[in-house]
Amino acid sequence: MTQPRSPGQAVSYGLWRPDPHISAKISDTSLELYKSAGLNFVRYLYGARANPDLAPDWDMWLIEWKNDPEEKVTKAQFSYTIASVEHFFPMFKGSLPLARAALTGWETLHATRHTVPMGKSPASLVALHFIADGRPRLAAGLLLQVNKGTRPTEMLNIRTTDVVFPDVSTEGNIVIRLGTRIGTKAKREQFIVIRQRTSTAHQIARRCHCTNSTRGKTFPLLHRSVQESSKEGRAFTRSRTGVDTTVT
Repeated sequence: MTQPRSPGQAVSYGLWRPDPHISAKISDTSLELYKSAGLNFVRYLYGARANPDLAPDWDMWLIEWKNDPEEKVTKAQFSYTIASVEHFFPMFKGSLPLARAALTGWETLHATRHTVPMGKSPASLVALHFIADGRPRLAAGLLLQVNKGTRPTEMLNIRTTDVVFPDVSTEGNIVIRLGTRIGTKAKREQFIVIRQRTSTAHQIARRCHCTNSTRGKTFPLLHRSVQESSKEGRAFTRSRTGVDTTVT
């Protein structure tokens, strides 16, 4: 059995190992991003011979790292690194005011890149190309986003067990549960209702046709990550239709 650390040691060095219930709040993809961002920051601390102890020390070194011209830290890297520190040191959450203030100011100055949303008709055309090429997951994901307004992370966190097929309780419609494992922006479980005989419902059913034969098992309904889905969809759409798209 591992000997627990004293309160003072826990504040200085964190827990012996991540708490599984705290880790369950975030997706596997986010956890990998936190690990990667945290590792880059630790390498910087090692090179600077820094050994931050309490939250104010970590707060100061986050600012030093951001402002180091040799590091060329991006806004996304800085944001993920703050989240990484707060995840692996849960007691630091709310105790990094300098880093949080810098990030807020950076976001204010950052020029947002707006994109033109894809309409339902072009989305249906692109989805048909995906299906013809044997990519029903991309087609289903595209149609869910355009027709139901799902966010990329919500869409990609849908598991096969989150899909409720038509029965009396759903009035013959397909119901998809959001936020069953990872929370939604609304901080609660939400639902998508797909009416009968729609192209979206057809593709969802086609993707989940094996659910009844794999009871007790669950796997991603659509794809593995936002990056992979966006990269694959963008390359294929550009080659087939000449349209430049991205997942946002």
